[in-house]
Amino acid sequence: MLYSLGVAELVAQGEGRVTVCLGACMEPLFPRGMTVDVVPGPAPYVGMVALIRCRGGYVFHRILDIHDGWIIHAGDATPIPGTARIEQIVGIPAIAAVEVGDRDARVERCDG
Repeated sequence: MLYSLGVAELVAQGEGRVTVCLGACMEPLFPRGMTVDVVPGPAPYVGMVALIRCRGGYVFHRILDIHDGWIIHAGDATPIPGTARIEQIVGIPAIAAVEVGDRDARVERCDG
């Protein structure tokens, strides 16, 4: 879970935002304490990792399914999925290796 004021607003303006992963739900992809840049993303798709506004904060989760304006999402290290409206997607991490099936991927910075 992430708690950061202004994340959604800055990402929506295309300015990006650096956030810190406080939980372990996306390990090993995002270890606890990892700093992640969040940027605007493409239309959501199954397998995409996104920053989602929910439960009074933000979480990085993988999108498992999309249906009628809703997404089903879960952390790679958490077996229990959640639901959210597509509008609750704030942005995506600005890193490589976050594609479908990359649950064990190494994280590498994207420089462009």
